[in-house]
Formats: sequence, C-alpha cells, structure tokens
Amino acid sequence: MSIVDMQAVALFGSASSKDAHLAALQSLGFLHLIAWEDLPLGTVPAEPETLPEALTDALTFLRTCPQQRKQLRNHTGFDASEITREVLALKPRLHELEDERDELKARIKALKPWGNLQLPPLDELGGIRLWFYEIPHPLMRQLANVNHPWQCVHKDNRLNYVVVLAQDEPEGLPVQRTRTGYRPLSQLEMRLEQVESSLEDLEAERSRLTRWRTVLADHLDTLEDAAARRHAANLSYDDEALFVLRAWCPLPNLPDLEAYADQHDLALTTSSPEESDTPPTLLTNSAPGSSGQDLVTFYMTPNYWLWDPSTIVLYSFAVFFAVILSDAGYAVVLGLILAMLWQRLGKSPLRRLLSLLVMTSLGWGVLAGSYFGYSPPVGSWLAALKIIDVRDSAQMIPLTVILGASHLALANALTIRETFKRFGWSWRLLSPTGWIISLAAGLGLYLTGLSAIGITILALGLVMVASFAGAGEPLLPRILNGAKSLTSITSAFGDTLSYLRLFALGLASASLAITWNDLAAQAAAAQGPFSNLAAAFIFLLGHALNFVLALVSGVVHGLRLNFIEFFNWSITEEGTRYNPFQRQRKHSSAQ
Repeated sequence: MSIVDMQAVALFGSASSKDAHLAALQSLGFLHLIAWEDLPLGTVPAEPETLPEALTDALTFLRTCPQQRKQLRNHTGFDASEITREVLALKPRLHELEDERDELKARIKALKPWGNLQLPPLDELGGIRLWFYEIPHPLMRQLANVNHPWQCVHKDNRLNYVVVLAQDEPEGLPVQRTRTGYRPLSQLEMRLEQVESSLEDLEAERSRLTRWRTVLADHLDTLEDAAARRHAANLSYDDEALFVLRAWCPLPNLPDLEAYADQHDLALTTSSPEESDTPPTLLTNSAPGSSGQDLVTFYMTPNYWLWDPSTIVLYSFAVFFAVILSDAGYAVVLGLILAMLWQRLGKSPLRRLLSLLVMTSLGWGVLAGSYFGYSPPVGSWLAALKIIDVRDSAQMIPLTVILGASHLALANALTIRETFKRFGWSWRLLSPTGWIISLAAGLGLYLTGLSAIGITILALGLVMVASFAGAGEPLLPRILNGAKSLTSITSAFGDTLSYLRLFALGLASASLAITWNDLAAQAAAAQGPFSNLAAAFIFLLGHALNFVLALVSGVVHGLRLNFIEFFNWSITEEGTRYNPFQRQRKHSSAQ
C-alpha cells in the first residue's frame, strides 16, 4: 500500500506542434495537468467543456433496446449527427404511442362491462342523456328512490352496471357517475390495434439503429477526447514561438515522458514537490488491498503528504463487520450469496471484499458459538471452539474498548511511520507518540483501576502532546497549538467509547436471532394443523429480517468507525484526486 511519488514537470515545445504533442501526451495517459497562470502546483483546473448531450441520450436509448442487432464496425457511410437525429426523432414518438397504448388499454378494460355502446345524438332522444353508474350489490336497493328510467346492462360478482335516462344528472344515486366517453368500444379496440402495429414498426426501427451503437460509443469517446485536448490547450502558456505545459507525473512513468521528450525535441524540466505543494494523490495497491482502496476513495482522497490507509481500512472493516454480524450461520448465508454471484463478479475488488467478509464473519461466528441463534451441542467440537459470548457485557465491553484504543493507537503509529519516511527525524513525531502513550495509559487505568504509575504515564503522554504539537513553529503559536491539542482529550475518550457500538449491535443481532427462534418454537409447540408451517414461516422471516439488519449495520457502522474515528487520528487532510490526461474508453467499454 502506498501513495505514488509525483514529480512536477514542465514541457517546452514549438507552438506549431502543440496540438500534435497534446494528442500524443493524451495517448501516453499519465500526466495530471495543471494550469499555468497564477495557480500553485496541484490546483484543480476547471472541468473540460461538456459534451453534446444529444449523442449521450441517443446512445442510452439504443442500449436499452430489448432487441439488439449485430454491431457494425465499418465506418463507411456513418454519419453520427444523422444517426443521432434519427434516434432522437424516434424516441418521443415511441413514448407517445406507449402512453396512448396504456391509456387505450385502461379505457377498454373500463368499457368492456358496458358493451359496445354507441351514444346517439342528443336531438334523437329529445334531450335525454344516458348516465352510467357502477353500483355495488348491497346498494342496489337505493335505486327505488330514483324517479328516472334505468336499466342494469351487466353485472359481475361485485358491481351492477346501471344506465339511467334523464335530461340532467339524476339525484339519489348511491355512487358517483362513471364517465365512459363518446368513443365506442369498437373504435378504441381498432385504435389500439393501430397503435400496437405502429409501436412494432418503431421498435423494429429502433432495433435497426442499434447496429450503430458501438460506432456511436466510439464517436462519443472521440468527442470527449477532443474536448479534453481543447481543455488541455487552455491550461498551457502560449506565445508566438512556443508553448509550456505543466503537469504532475507519477515517478514510475517519468522515464516514458523523458523518452518522449527526447524523441520529439521537447525541453523537459522536472522537480520534486515541496512541502508547500499539493500534488494529486494516486493510490496503488496489490490485489488484496485494492478492495480497501475502493472503500477509502469512496469516502475521500487522502492528502499526498499523508499515507495510504487502504489495507488497514480493509481488514479493520472486515473485523468490525464480523463482530456486528456475530453469527456463523449468517456468514454461511452470505457465503452462499457470494457463490451465486461469483462468476458475475469476476476478479473485481468487490468479490475479494465479500470473500474476506465471509471468512472473518465465519471465524468470529464460530468463536462466538452462534449458528442462527443456536449454540452448538455441549461436548461437541464446535462447543470447544466457543470462547466468546457476545451477550456477556463483562467480556464484550472491555474487548471492544481494547479494540477501539488499539485502532486509534495504530492510526497514530502509522502517522509516525509515514512522517518519518517522508521527512526523517523531527520533533513533530513526538506528538502522535504522546497520544499512543496516553491511549495505552488510559486503557490500563480502565482495565486495572487507578494507580499512581498509570496516572503518571498518562500525564507524561499528554505533556508530550502539548509540547510537540506545534513543533517547528515560533514560541507563541507553538504554545497555542499545544493548548489546542489538549482539547482532543475528550475526542480521544469519546472516539474510544464509540467502539462500544460493536458490542451493542452484535448483542442486538444475537438477541433478535434467539427471540425469533423462541417464537418459532412456540408456534411449533401449539396444537394445530399448520403449526409447523407457521413455525417455519416465523423462523425464515425473522432470520431474513435480522440478517438484512445485521448486514446494513455491519456495513454502515463498520465503515463509520474507519472513516470517522480512525481517520480523525490519521487522515486529517483531504487531497486532490489524480486525474490523468488520457484517452477515454468509458462509452465503448460499456457496450
């Protein structure tokens, strides 16, 4: 786990060849460009211009087509603007017909009980109108109060379909009238056939256009590349003779940049970043740690001058998740879910993360001796492996406090290591050392009780914190920073106790599992033909709910203890995400 070292580079070239060099540098794909004018190194430049939304909209519409054609790779005769125009002209017509089809189906369903009624003109009935009502069977007796002719034209198991003849809307009906409209059922069915036929034609046309989907995606990537080059051109210094482009270059890629500069007669200057600079952060991790890297970058990008917490976050999250789940049976269910998704996930970091969660949860669940809330039989080898009782507060509270204090002490220890690697020996190293001593002393006082030695060690740690928090600064700021650092005592106390949530959530999960088991046992013991079925239903439903709640709690609080408590003592500054100037393949790769 590491943050890749960066070099500040500046490329000097002929103004006439600027566009060609930008295209070549984009193909190299590792420079993080920065603006020339009045911006310090590491300043995030403005985002490149937005691409035409029409092409993106058209591509999305084609990707969602159920019937896909064989993709054409030959660009002969391809006109992106014309294809886009055809697709976007097709889309609203298709949606309008789909809406009309749905409305017609609803109208036909509502009119079918009335039959194929063709309303006569008003003058043929002498001003008499037909009023339609859907009346439930129990309310039919109220029609005795209606002083107008009426007729029940249809009935089903719930409603009577009644037509009343009257010049004005009659009174005394038990329900509001039904609006049938003036179009008869036969016309609606005929129109529905026309609409569905037109929809088939439009869907066929949409399917035909999907053959250009890959070419459109490539064209969209090309447009995005061109926009990125125009953006890069605006970041450089230009005059009549030359251009100058500044960037951050990952140190492993510097030989490639030097080789390109030598081959194309470009002047290249390089320099290591100074402490006042803010280079972008590029994390690099091997296969196991890449899952933790995704977790970290989901929340934030660590500052370049700090350290990469990916591996620590990964394994501590797995432990916290396992403690919250606290059931080997649930771990097996999670493993079965992972097995079903195994091929679909491929070699992704998510598959590695889930595998680690299953293994740690299974191991902790066996140590806790819980299998869907049941304990293993006394005398069995599984019972011999049970050494933890998640419902025993006398055991779990000290365990989670030790875990919390150790986690925070680890954060300070890693800060010391990374600071020493970057800057060598410095008095600033003694402030996090003081916090480690203070956390260890406070933990010892909690576990063994008050003692003169423990209080002395705690005081020594706090003195080190106050004395060296502002190391390297003038006297007055140093004193102020030292006094300010002591206010973190309450934060250290609160953050350590925050790990008690592991015990609370693990206890809640275990207690709910036992409760559902008891309810299922009570249902099975009841006399009745469906008692066993009811017991099975209660067992499955209860454990399904508890499993989901435990998963959500494990993810949310397992990550929270890393991102809030742990980062509060280690990753105190957010950095700039590494954004390489490179060619895009995100649209074509999504095919």
